Amino acid sequence: MALARKKERREVYGEVPYGYAVVDGALVPDQDEQDILRRIRLLRADGTSYQKIADSLNSTGVSTKKGATWDRVRVFKIMQKAA
Repeated sequence: MALARKKERREVYGEVPYGYAVVDGALVPDQDEQDILRRIRLLRADGTSYQKIADSLNSTGVSTKKGATWDRVRVFKIMQKAA
């Protein structure tokens, strides 16, 4: 129940999700990452595979939140969490 309340209030309660940053203990949208999420959604809506999305992000120099390269599993997980 405590975690649900934190989530409801947009307070940090675990790993910071892609698309957000922590400011004064609260989750706030990270505009650069939100733009990447929009790009991922658009590509997926056009039928692009998770692997091709990962390849596109890597080829344009976009890294994950932790600075790693993208793969199909990371793209899939980001889509599941952002839904």
